[in-house]
Amino acid sequence: QAQWVLDAGFVLDDQARRRLTDRFGAAAGPWCDELPALAGRCCARWGLDLDTAISGGTSRLFTAWQRTGRRVVLKLTPDPAIAAGEAGALRAWAPNPQAVDLLDADLDAGALLLEQLIPGTKLRDRPGPLPLANVAAVLTTLRESPAINAGPLPTLTDRITFIFGLVTQRRTNS
Repeated sequence: QAQWVLDAGFVLDDQARRRLTDRFGAAAGPWCDELPALAGRCCARWGLDLDTAISGGTSRLFTAWQRTGRRVVLKLTPDPAIAAGEAGALRAWAPNPQAVDLLDADLDAGALLLEQLIPGTKLRDRPGPLPLANVAAVLTTLRESPAINAGPLPTLTDRITFIFGLVTQRRTNS
């Protein structure tokens, strides 16, 4: 299998590393050190050429060209449980056009291969608020997916409890 050699500064810059260690604690340090090798293995596995690196709240994302000519996003997280949860949700939402397609996953590695949406505008970069009717339609469609209750998705109470715990942890570490 081919080896992809990736520039460590491109794969993970200092700001992105701080963001991940802030979120996951010191245990993320070794994962960050190994991220260029992990990204290289994913590139070899899925035939990817990475374009851009993007920091996420729980991951490092890369826009890429797959050798087949398809535009994709490689998402890598130090917490395999996060990858598994997201993969489960995306599988449950697969019939809905409002959800991005999960193309493949290596859950042990915390790696997801996703379709790339164009233009791919982030909500925070969109001018003005979203019309509430649009938000309600998307949330209703996602919640009403036939498979939504079949998978191991967390409840809203679980997610809110997690978010408050995370905020408390960050305030304690500051």
